[in-house]
Amino acid sequence: MIEETNLPADPAVLSNTVKSNPVREKLLYLAWGQALIATSGSLFLSEVMGFVPCILCWYQRILMYPLVIIIGVGVLLRDVKVRYYALPLSLLGMVIGLYHNLLYYGAIPEQLHVCTSGVPCETRWIEWFGFIGIPFAAFTAFTVITLAVIWYKPFDEDDDEQIADAAQVRNETALKWVSVALMIAYAGTVVTALASRVIENARLTDNVSETTAGELTIAATDEPSILSETPYPENFVMTGQQVYLRQCSACHGQNAQGIANLGTSLINNPFIQERTDAEMLRFIKTGRLPSDPQNQTGLTMPAKGGNPALTDTEILAVTAYLRSL
Repeated sequence: MIEETNLPADPAVLSNTVKSNPVREKLLYLAWGQALIATSGSLFLSEVMGFVPCILCWYQRILMYPLVIIIGVGVLLRDVKVRYYALPLSLLGMVIGLYHNLLYYGAIPEQLHVCTSGVPCETRWIEWFGFIGIPFAAFTAFTVITLAVIWYKPFDEDDDEQIADAAQVRNETALKWVSVALMIAYAGTVVTALASRVIENARLTDNVSETTAGELTIAATDEPSILSETPYPENFVMTGQQVYLRQCSACHGQNAQGIANLGTSLINNPFIQERTDAEMLRFIKTGRLPSDPQNQTGLTMPAKGGNPALTDTEILAVTAYLRSL
């Protein structure tokens, strides 16, 4: 005697049989963990390291911080509808993050910039591996959260194996295309980031290569370098200005005039004028803690301005620019 089953006999329908996916069941934990890491990391960088957020960073914080609570509640309730609460925030965060990264890596012209006051959106507080900055890390977090929430599906205890109807198949297809679009946007940002840094490094190398080895050895001298006595090559000073604007202007101002409660004026600064290039190089590479008696703001001056990728040559170029003011 042949037992009857509840499964339809139509092979076309049988092909749409779907089973519970243990990976998809855990994706909400991934999304929550990523939101928690991003939130904790941003607070550490600003409150402990003293990095001042730009206006786009603040917008992204507004969107990221609630996700810790929203997704956390979704995890506790195992609510499949959590995506409807989380996606508006994470998708908008991705859009702002994409725009921020295009600004950061120089893919958007200056006239379209929104950070016209306060901390520049292009400030390089940190760059891991020579191109991964804070904007890229935030964009990655929003991308991971968005994809994880989109593909999350709680386990159905009542039915371990279900028949996917036509609407469900269309939804799965739509999710795949949306995911592909998001990954293309992310991959495009990676390519833009790498290309911008390769081009910039080549330009800096060309500028510095025009400076003779003898001119760069001023960093090893024991006497303060005074512009009238030891002129720096013009292209070297210009390189220093460019590095200063992206790395130091967040605290010391666009024209090095200083910003109240952030950074002192560097124009005709006695600390700079009384020290050799070698001493300035060591100081910038070391930074200054709030506990330093000479710290006038009570804030941390991070080593290398917070950018570990900053080279000695770039630091010397910044020093040359500051001495030329």
